[in-house]
Amino acid sequence: MFGIKRFAVPVATCVALGAVVIAGCGSNDDSGGGGSGTAKPAATSSAPVKLKFGLTSVNMLYAPYVVGQAEGIFKKNGLDLSIVLTKDAATAETAVASKSTPIGAITTDAIAIAHQAQPDVAIMLPVVNGTPYSLVTNSKIAAPKDLHGKALAASGLKTADGGIIVSMLDHYGLKVSKDYSLLIAGDPAARTQSLLNGKSMGLATPEPQLSLLRAKGFKELIRAADVPGLANRPFNMIATTKSWAQENPQAVVNFEKAWLQSVQFMYDPANKDAVIAALAKELQTDPKVMTQAYQDWMVDQKVYSTSCDVPAPSLQAVIAANQASGNLSGTPPTPESLTLGGDYCSKASAG
Repeated sequence: MFGIKRFAVPVATCVALGAVVIAGCGSNDDSGGGGSGTAKPAATSSAPVKLKFGLTSVNMLYAPYVVGQAEGIFKKNGLDLSIVLTKDAATAETAVASKSTPIGAITTDAIAIAHQAQPDVAIMLPVVNGTPYSLVTNSKIAAPKDLHGKALAASGLKTADGGIIVSMLDHYGLKVSKDYSLLIAGDPAARTQSLLNGKSMGLATPEPQLSLLRAKGFKELIRAADVPGLANRPFNMIATTKSWAQENPQAVVNFEKAWLQSVQFMYDPANKDAVIAALAKELQTDPKVMTQAYQDWMVDQKVYSTSCDVPAPSLQAVIAANQASGNLSGTPPTPESLTLGGDYCSKASAG
């Protein structure tokens, strides 16, 4: 159907969240954008602009990208995207800040936490409306209190799914490292395998792993949508730097436009079969499981944002949560300082 070009950010050249950006945090490729991954001006023949796009992993959170590529929506908007796999939130933040991936997906927590050190990184648009994750456990776990002394699989300790687990269980009075532990296990597929192999007793997961695990008899213990403070907190964002956006305004508008068009395509019932087929193929998932995931996220919950605007109260909730957890110290960012600003969104929405 289509091919996704993937490259990996060498982890050794990238630094942890909040540290100084090291030059050269990128990958060698034929994207035409140079070592920094910066877009070149479109040729007079209207050839698509080659652009590196950073993702921690290709998973269902980024269905608009997968479906948009399958349907040629990004190409129709003048963009030829190459994926750089950034693996985790800290590396994703650094890759965008250094412009090795001029546009990338980053958790909202990571953007807020790193703002003091990397104030040029800014939100272009939200990926999902809230936090569409569930805590799935071994069927022997009947209630959150049964997780005392257990290990839960996560990709990180403070942000992403690890942060979700901490917030979920904190709501039920359980404290990380005291009542339970987090086992670093990787991306959604790797975390799922950890649970299947019995190395962990649970994990916070998105679709389609949620539908897959439920079908195998695992228990959906907690939904983030049912936890105060998580239900309306936007989990992840598409981000760039303000300086790169100023240099490449049309690429920013075209990306936002293509992303929103991809979401609308996914939500159109007439495209159900095409959407399921594209996601099942790229995510290597049984079409029956993907059909359940489609129903959950695109019909029942409609988790994907249809706007490039981010409500200030939602960002303030992220900032406040990270202050409360000790992830943010000193003067916190304002919601406005975390967003791109300008007229990019209005132009993309008008198109």
